[in-house]
Amino acid sequence: MITATLRTTYNSVARWITGLPLNTRTTNLITLSQLPPMEAYLDYLSLRYAIRLHFLPQHHALGPPQALSETHANLPGLHRLYTLSKHLVQGKLENHTTTSTADGTNVLPSPNPDKTTTPQQLHEEWLHMLPNHTVVIYTDGSKLKNGSVGCGWATFHCGDQQLYRLGEGSCHLGNRAEVYDAELHAIQEAVTSLLTTTAPRATAIICVDNFRVALKTLQFNKHNHEYARRALEMIRDLSLVGWEISTTWCPSHCNIKGNKRADTLAKRGATSAVPCRFALTTKTWLLAQARAELLRRWKTELPLSMPSFKFPSHLHRANWADTRAIWSLLQPITLRPTPQHHSRPMPLWHGPFLLSPPTTRLPAADATADTPLQSHHRRHSVPGIHHHT
Repeated sequence: MITATLRTTYNSVARWITGLPLNTRTTNLITLSQLPPMEAYLDYLSLRYAIRLHFLPQHHALGPPQALSETHANLPGLHRLYTLSKHLVQGKLENHTTTSTADGTNVLPSPNPDKTTTPQQLHEEWLHMLPNHTVVIYTDGSKLKNGSVGCGWATFHCGDQQLYRLGEGSCHLGNRAEVYDAELHAIQEAVTSLLTTTAPRATAIICVDNFRVALKTLQFNKHNHEYARRALEMIRDLSLVGWEISTTWCPSHCNIKGNKRADTLAKRGATSAVPCRFALTTKTWLLAQARAELLRRWKTELPLSMPSFKFPSHLHRANWADTRAIWSLLQPITLRPTPQHHSRPMPLWHGPFLLSPPTTRLPAADATADTPLQSHHRRHSVPGIHHHT
């Protein structure tokens, strides 16, 4: 089967990472290489694909996976995708199919270069420099340990180098959204409140403490998030009646008055019992759940492992020349003539980092010929083998 071939290559990659000998147990090999169990990872990729199918446009040739009663649940195909995703894809889904012509927001340079260089002082100095009648909006999202998500926003009016509160609010988005979604919805609610504000229609600056929201999603809604799309459409409508709205980054948890108030309101929204009418099952949440399921299964099947999506720390210093040998695992390798044996095609060698005695055949010796990390060991443990130049 295909999985058998994949497992052979998967184990070969694990040996390349660890340098362990061929007689190492597969469980120990995969654990030490910091790789997830192959079947678990394949199910994770299938679940991600199933989630994507639920957010395709209606006119797309593919569609959401459906249950097929005559098909066995474990067989590959759409029924298998349905079995993997049915426990997650429930309720009203986020709409990724509606398109919008609204442009992205203008992003202003942040007064704070980072979160460590006197963030509160720099932010207050920036506020004092803003013209009178400027509206400053702070937004935030929060997620509790029980999964409840809320968002909050606080709107202020600048005058005589002071901030005067115009309004504030919070929303409860249920437990099928992420903080990222809450940040976007807070902006949607905040700019919507400008329709009824008594402040003069002038400049409004939205201070967001999430780089991804402030600098990417609102500038170009690449993935067509519904909350971002609604916020951008409202910003476009406000610009038609005289508002000029921009976004900027604001450091979080740095004792900045407006950001602290938005954070408090977001936590209040997360604990509210009344859901917002815009509460949805978001694609961001579904993908996060898929990742969480993989990590749980990874830890269950390999109890001694440390599941993580981060790159292994022991490979941080490796460069391209150190890692190029992995490509040789995916193609047959021929060994050059040596004093011990003749030139002929050799089978795939499991692990070009394996250190073998001189009498052991090394079909993939060429794979490590240009690997600097192994040059010392190669000279001392495999003498007499000629490598390609």
